[in-house]
Amino acid sequence: RIQAQTGATVVIDQETKEYGYSMIRIMDGPGLREASEMVKYRLDQVKEAAVQRAPAGEYEEISIPQGQVGAIIGKGGETLRQIKAESGAVIVLSQETKGQGFSTVRFAGNFAEVAKAKELVHMRLAEREQSHGQSIQGGQGG
Repeated sequence: RIQAQTGATVVIDQETKEYGYSMIRIMDGPGLREASEMVKYRLDQVKEAAVQRAPAGEYEEISIPQGQVGAIIGKGGETLRQIKAESGAVIVLSQETKGQGFSTVRFAGNFAEVAKAKELVHMRLAEREQSHGQSIQGGQGG
């Protein structure tokens, strides 16, 4: 579909599939930049879906009072996108428990990415706390 939308030649090489990965090659030519961005976006979606479906405790998590979720999401999701971009971590915000008064932020990536993402989330929450006087609860999975 990316190939049809961009005009770029996209080749998925599955010779390494038995090792747990496949290679995606985008050939130089028209639509290269757009196709590359679309592939990256789609891979991020797949990573986020895997983190979302994982059992509790598999990734580091923090619980956030429901009233503070907006500080993490930001207008149109902009704050969450910035935190993801700046940290390099995969971040999933689950609001499945919002009826219980909190949501869960789950982090995946290498140690430095996760640490940076958590730091940025806590900074946003601290900024929100200063202006609204709410508290933060934290925890972590295995």
